[in-house]
Amino acid sequence: MQVRRGSLCVRAVRLDARAMRLDARARHLVLGALCAVCAACAGANSSVKPATHPGDAGQGSARKVERIELPEAVITAGPKAELALADLTQDQLFDGGTKAFQAGDWTKATLHFDRFLALYPDSNDWASAVWNSGLAHERLNEWRLALERWETLLSRASRIPADVKHASDLGTEVDIGFHAALDEHELGKLDDAIERLHALSERPGVQLARQAEAMVQEAVCRIERAKIARAAAADGTITEAQKVGLNGRAEGERLLRRALEVYEKAAADGSADSGLLAQAEFWIGEIYRSYFDETALDPKAMQEKALMDALETKAQFLLSAQGHFLRAIRKGDGEWATASGFKIGELYESFHEQILNAPLPQGLDAEQQAVYREELKKKVRVLLDKAMKVYEQTLATAQRVNAQSPYVAKTSEALTRMRALLLEGPPRTN
Repeated sequence: MQVRRGSLCVRAVRLDARAMRLDARARHLVLGALCAVCAACAGANSSVKPATHPGDAGQGSARKVERIELPEAVITAGPKAELALADLTQDQLFDGGTKAFQAGDWTKATLHFDRFLALYPDSNDWASAVWNSGLAHERLNEWRLALERWETLLSRASRIPADVKHASDLGTEVDIGFHAALDEHELGKLDDAIERLHALSERPGVQLARQAEAMVQEAVCRIERAKIARAAAADGTITEAQKVGLNGRAEGERLLRRALEVYEKAAADGSADSGLLAQAEFWIGEIYRSYFDETALDPKAMQEKALMDALETKAQFLLSAQGHFLRAIRKGDGEWATASGFKIGELYESFHEQILNAPLPQGLDAEQQAVYREELKKKVRVLLDKAMKVYEQTLATAQRVNAQSPYVAKTSEALTRMRALLLEGPPRTN
């Protein structure tokens, strides 16, 4: 039989001509055991009845041979955690996996379900076991193993004629598709995830809210692929395949705005998810934040007008990004509100840092440079004040809604950093 990860043993194998996959050590042990059994049988009085006369054997007389039946043997090998499952029945494996899953013991759940799948591929509970195994592997960030489970389910679903499928079958396939796309995203298979999500958004019969969700997730993948492509282009290592993704930000923004329009239609039947609405606004904000980051300030190389234009452009990108982050906050989802609040504070902190670290204007001597930097710090201190205020509000909101995202810790760290900078910096000037 084909053995998946988590398989434990060769099941109830008789010692006969049936094929067994054993490693070298196991083969030696089995051969040694067989030799011992054969030796014991050779010395047993009941195994062969000797000839009555010495010449009987050579005269073709029949010998009476008694057949010896060897008991069934089970050879079990594997890690200690898996050995404990060796004697469990079909129901015990499935129930044990279900209880472990409900208790949040993802490793134990995968051991139970994966062994169940290896031993009982024809069970009526097979699809449920694959589904639960996939979810448990995702909880463990075992994306490749989870993706294998989803592909297995989709492969079986593809063999069911379309005219006999129920609406629930379609809904389940769509759910599986989203999980598969998530795993592909986490594995860095962005092209595969984009293709899968695009197909989901265009699939007939899919609810409007799910179509919009697919658009949002596809947009995220396109934006992230574009970021990778831009980085590769900057250091001269971009490939032909990566060049396809360079326009990902514009494509992503188009998809996100289209998704928001679809969400408005879905809101009529109450199927719109505030979390996904917030996610769409957040990622539009991220697009404009990236434009903000890429707008360079270089007083040394720029003429005054060019520098003022760059400052104005950068400020406009900041305000656009902030506007979308604020809209994400207003959607009322605690996790995305925390992420968006952090990003707003980060915008002001980054603006402050980029202005202070910009090259100095030409023609300044050492004393003038010192005065320039000191005055600049006073002028841009207001950006630190804004950043700290946003971080404080974001952290208070996160604590109030008990948000659990990584942005809570990031916000707390940023707030500590802002307070230290403000304490050591010059006083604010109007």
